[in-house]
Amino acid sequence: MPDLIITGQVTTSTDSALTWSDIADYVQENLPHESARPNVAHYRRLANQALHIISEMCGATGSEAEWTNAPGADIVFTGNTALLPLSCLQVESVWYDGVELDLKEIGWLDYELPGWREYTGSPPYYALTGHSLVLSSALTDVDDGLLVIYGKDTLPDFPTVVGAQNPLAFLPTRFQLMPAYYIVAMLPVNIKPETNPELVRVYQMQHEQALRVKQQHAQMW
Repeated sequence: MPDLIITGQVTTSTDSALTWSDIADYVQENLPHESARPNVAHYRRLANQALHIISEMCGATGSEAEWTNAPGADIVFTGNTALLPLSCLQVESVWYDGVELDLKEIGWLDYELPGWREYTGSPPYYALTGHSLVLSSALTDVDDGLLVIYGKDTLPDFPTVVGAQNPLAFLPTRFQLMPAYYIVAMLPVNIKPETNPELVRVYQMQHEQALRVKQQHAQMW
């Protein structure tokens, strides 16, 4: 399946965005009930899984976030390398002791700074490789809390308390029902094919249709 890329700014108003109640109502109204016995407790789990997939496949991000290397915080270095937090979908800048570092490629560091992997002290540069952050010099204990990464979080989960952040507010209106499509597509785990094969095929078609929707709208805004 080809990668989907989302670019641009989201201007959807929180007040006009769909909510978890809308998603649950859609599923309840559109899920065929004959021979289907879905566990309602799975709805929210599947919807949150859909949000994570949308973030990973489409680059849809949540709010601005920051992560530090303070003791017990999100970033833990081994030498000059640290894994980025799983929730970090996009790095926008890296700062050390109040100074913004320059982003470079590993090849550039090798060419311009021979032996940089053995350096210690204040790093002027950083590189991104896979889901890891690499500094041009290794940090020590005295550097704890001095490194800050600013970036974008993945879409947050659907809230369980009133007033919490609504993940659908980060998606354009026409794509806010995507978690509902995913729930409907994934729920036939409780269907017995030997008793109702036609219903199973209907669910399979719904799943395939949801995937096609994602592919057809690679550029969401």
